[in-house]
Amino acid sequence: MRGKPIITMLEEVRGYVMRILARNKKALVGYHGRITPVQQSRLEREKKESNYWRPFPSGDEDGNVYEVQRLSVKVSVDLGRRTCSCRLWQLTGLPCRHACAAIAYQNRRAEDFAHNWLTMGEYNLAYQWTVQPVPSQEYWEKGNHYPLLPPVYRKPIGRPTKKRDSRRDGPRENPDPHRAKKKFGPIKCKYCLKTGHNSRGCDKKKEAMASGGAAAGSGSQHQGVAATTEGMAVDDLDEDAAKEQEMYWEETLEAADAEA
Repeated sequence: MRGKPIITMLEEVRGYVMRILARNKKALVGYHGRITPVQQSRLEREKKESNYWRPFPSGDEDGNVYEVQRLSVKVSVDLGRRTCSCRLWQLTGLPCRHACAAIAYQNRRAEDFAHNWLTMGEYNLAYQWTVQPVPSQEYWEKGNHYPLLPPVYRKPIGRPTKKRDSRRDGPRENPDPHRAKKKFGPIKCKYCLKTGHNSRGCDKKKEAMASGGAAAGSGSQHQGVAATTEGMAVDDLDEDAAKEQEMYWEETLEAADAEA
């Protein structure tokens, strides 16, 4: 029914209801039970189960209160008030298996203890009204009123607002309580082994590289030393970059989680 006009959908629903009403009326022609067939089948099932329960009169004046038991399970049934301690009788209006056992003890019919709303009389009252036929739109009477039109839609100025829950804008809790944040010690230079700076900002390293570059033309020995120093500088740069990336990895992860 998706994509159809509202009037078309209502007409289909109305036709379906009319078919159901006609079919139900036809199915109950000739039925003379006190309660409806569906409720009668449920009651028969409760009657069958009531054979496993034993009622014991409590000795009240009206003889309506019973203690119905099966092994160690005991319930209280009051036929006068039409109640049972299992509450099934009060909820459905149909005698439960415990009530059926007490009713059979008095040689009475369980159908007589069903609620009035389950009887055929109430069912026929509910279906006494018929759905009147409605002609199609071309046969509708023409009125003098203005035609019904949909409301005028005005697009608001600016970017549409986002419908979001502001309660979720706060900091997210750590999903793993057993996971501790990484702690980093002070930065230590790998060249001079002093703290407070790395190898890229080491003055001794810069001086050594400058002196090695000035003596680069003195011979192959000096060229080897310069190449070795340059290789050490590249290695130190890679190690320092990896260490800084590890230091800021936790903050980057938290920022990514907050943005998601």
